[in-house]
Amino acid sequence: MTMTAMRRGLVGALVTTSLIAPLALAHHSQVKIRERREMLRQKSERLVELSAENERLSQQLAKSDSASLTSEQLRELLKLRGEIGQLGQAASAIEKLRASNQQLLAACERAKAGVDPSAPDPKTIQAHWAKDQLGFAGYADPTSALKSALWAMTQGDANALASSVTPEAKAKLDHEGWYDRRDPGEEIAESARTIAESFSPAHGFSVVGQKMISEDLAILGVYFEGEGQTRRIAMKKVGDEWKFSVMGRAGDGDDDLQNGYAAWP
Repeated sequence: MTMTAMRRGLVGALVTTSLIAPLALAHHSQVKIRERREMLRQKSERLVELSAENERLSQQLAKSDSASLTSEQLRELLKLRGEIGQLGQAASAIEKLRASNQQLLAACERAKAGVDPSAPDPKTIQAHWAKDQLGFAGYADPTSALKSALWAMTQGDANALASSVTPEAKAKLDHEGWYDRRDPGEEIAESARTIAESFSPAHGFSVVGQKMISEDLAILGVYFEGEGQTRRIAMKKVGDEWKFSVMGRAGDGDDDLQNGYAAWP
């Protein structure tokens, strides 16, 4: 086989792979959608049954007081009360399933179009920075402070990193390798280099949500382009400035981060 033929074969293989991958992702998403729809149908039917039973017993109670109910009716009533307590949870679960179903449908459409299905919906993006667009933006609000912190982290700038995080996070940076008995400045410099290396796969960052937990605590959802994952990052107000506090594990939600499941520090 000539070199030209080999090159053509390689190009053809690459093109074929680029076409097959989105279709495979689309098929996977469609399978999940069918599974979610079936779960949704079952939960909806159960909700209808509980509602009908609740209406039936409510009418009985309207005609007579509880003292006149038979033991069997009382058992039914107690059972119903227990299931009604789960009714609200089931309704909430259905709403979550519907929202998740919509997300899967959107991911399926993006996969068909050859777009990375893990990428966030453009409508949800509140701010976006390519890695080379990051820079110091101050600490006046959570989003600006996040941009400043991401810039410090991706650049491996020890001084900027120390200035952009909370005192608690800085204390952990100081003692990252305490067993080596190095100077705190050396520890932060080493931590800055390690963090910069860990950020190397990402080539952009999109803020896809912000939740104010309190006046001095905000949790931002940040999609890492190149990694294909969304992480939750907690920003904490220290005095009059917002600082980087904690970064969650890929895929975890707000509750996970608040419960202590963090990737850094």
